[in-house]
Amino acid sequence: MRVSPNLEPDRRAPAPARNCRRARSPRFGWRRATGLLLAWGLVAASSVVSGTPAQAQRDQSRPATVIVFDGSGSMWGELDGVNKVGAARASIIERLPAAARRLDLGLVAFGHRRKSDCSDAELLRPIAPGGADELGQLLAGVSPRGRTPLATALDVAGQALEDRGAIGEETATAGGDGDDAQGPRSELILLVVDGFENCKRDPCETASELLEQRAGLRIEALALNPKDAELEGLACFGRGERSRLTVVRSRGDLEEGLDRVLKSPQDEVRPVAVPVTPPARPTGPPRLVLSAVLAPDNMPIDEPVQWRVVALDQETRERMVEARRLGRQANQAAPAGSRRNGADQGPDSDVLFAGTAINPVLDAPPGRYRVEIGHGLATAGIEVEVAELGDTRIEAAIEAAKLALVAHANPGSPLLDGVFFTLHGAPDSETSEIFTMSREVQPQYVLPPGSYQVSAQYGLSRTETTVSLSPGDDRHVELYLYVGALAVSADDGNGGTLGNVLFIVEEDDPGAASGRREVARSAAPSPVFTLPANVYHVTATRGLAQVRRTFTVQPGQVTRRRLELAAATIDAAARLGSEGAPLVTGVTYRVYREGEATDGETFTPVLTTARPKATLELTPGRYRIVGTLTPGNALATTSVRLGPGDHADITLVYEAGEVALALSDPNGLKIVRDVYWRVVDAQGRPVWQSGSLEPRAFLAPGRYTVTAEHRDRAVTADITVAAGEAKEIALTWR
Repeated sequence: MRVSPNLEPDRRAPAPARNCRRARSPRFGWRRATGLLLAWGLVAASSVVSGTPAQAQRDQSRPATVIVFDGSGSMWGELDGVNKVGAARASIIERLPAAARRLDLGLVAFGHRRKSDCSDAELLRPIAPGGADELGQLLAGVSPRGRTPLATALDVAGQALEDRGAIGEETATAGGDGDDAQGPRSELILLVVDGFENCKRDPCETASELLEQRAGLRIEALALNPKDAELEGLACFGRGERSRLTVVRSRGDLEEGLDRVLKSPQDEVRPVAVPVTPPARPTGPPRLVLSAVLAPDNMPIDEPVQWRVVALDQETRERMVEARRLGRQANQAAPAGSRRNGADQGPDSDVLFAGTAINPVLDAPPGRYRVEIGHGLATAGIEVEVAELGDTRIEAAIEAAKLALVAHANPGSPLLDGVFFTLHGAPDSETSEIFTMSREVQPQYVLPPGSYQVSAQYGLSRTETTVSLSPGDDRHVELYLYVGALAVSADDGNGGTLGNVLFIVEEDDPGAASGRREVARSAAPSPVFTLPANVYHVTATRGLAQVRRTFTVQPGQVTRRRLELAAATIDAAARLGSEGAPLVTGVTYRVYREGEATDGETFTPVLTTARPKATLELTPGRYRIVGTLTPGNALATTSVRLGPGDHADITLVYEAGEVALALSDPNGLKIVRDVYWRVVDAQGRPVWQSGSLEPRAFLAPGRYTVTAEHRDRAVTADITVAAGEAKEIALTWR
């Protein structure tokens, strides 16, 4: 524990009262003395009758202490293996009864109600005598949640002291000289915090103003295991004459610091006479009153748990059956606030109660029972004996722990929604099976003691940690995924957003053949990829148009980028001859991108389509489009140069003739079975072949040899084809 050296309790003598006069000599007369005594008697009598002035003045003589308790989200951090909020609450509550005997206590909390609210500071209890139990309950209800508006909390504490002083001043005026006759009141603000202001105010300035305004005020700050950066801000509380900073690094440091502030030496040795009263004899019908705790000395569980109470021996069972028969066992219906499982609770059942309740009160015949408790994933069982009369109260310890999980993109960022949490046994535990999975923003579990592996998955980012739990632990685990988002869209070059775009996201991978590995893809118009912080390569493809860019994803941020995909388009059509009608079948387009190489012009195939009327999207450049007309060997070719956003209409004209083939027998009848046709050009190169009965083909102008084979015989004919003609070739099989 580190304590700033500048503060000791203010033990200065009270300042002289301004209205005091020097005592007169004994020469004044007996009449005056008698008059004074009579006046004093009347004042005392009026005080006894009304009770207000004397009592208020006596209350004002007690020191006033305001506890300012940190309810910000960072209080879920650890101190000696347990969360700070639990350690601080337990240590303060333990010391409240002794402190309340000599101090008037108030309580302020901050950051406990709302997230990201810099006005979240609340006076939970005004300064007043006593109230240890009330203060304990209020402290137990503080659940860390938000930011650290420390300066605002000091304002609230100062106002509480001011309000208490205003009451005292009214009383003092009624009773005489009041505060001025007593000197500055002894006042203390006890800060129990773990970090510095994060709401753009200066708590050091606020504290300095309070100390200047209130002569009897001291400020004690207990900093619970703060980070170095937070400690730098809190250091101002250790520099004043009436303020002190204690850095708490362990439970021992915490208890020592609280003892110094809240305890008086007399608290340990003050004798108290307690009359000995014999314990009252139990009366009333026998009942079993149950409550559950996570572990011994913990606060009772205030949410429903599973209970099952079963008779242990035959005598107890018989008493239960008799009580049911006589109608004396009222808990045949579920206790108030519970949900009962009634399937195994017939008149002769040995089950006294099975259901869900917070603290069931059961009419239970005397005897021995087994009480089984289940809460979350933890279970326990104990044996109890119910007395003949009155309530048998049982506090069942489940020997379990609580675990709460949250996930952030990075430290200081808001909670992530949509994280997939998985909880399973740690590698060194008896089992590594998955216990539970959740997509809640802040899942909470009740678990048996042990080691657990906790993982969080968000998009493509995943992290895990090992958590060890002991009975009674209330752990809050924050997981950091260091994840960001990449939002991309494709721009058409004119500010519009293109559809039908395929986005592929890759990251560097030295082990891959291409040096990159695909991690995600999407065809959505404006996809958002959730990715671990890294450098990524994004490719946007639409038709043959393509663009590549490299982006960096930062944790906790959304990187928005538009990729300009200035595509060019071609509308392609085909016709047979310059005067022919557009072709609607048999057309195939092959698109080649033209480029320069050391050995001359090269052509890279980029697209093939068999749609006679096709719309082609291409990146800007020079292209050659080659069309084939099938069946046959007719070709048509054209070239085109395209700039960003250009559009071209092209029509391929096939200069070819259409040839129809037929085979007849010597009687002129067409042979319609088992005919095989083959066509070669003048150089003997195969041009076309078919097994159709009456095939048709488109042939480029030139000379050809046609062969028809039937029943191991072949018939041959030489033909000439001209552009634009249509002819029928009839062969006779002999």
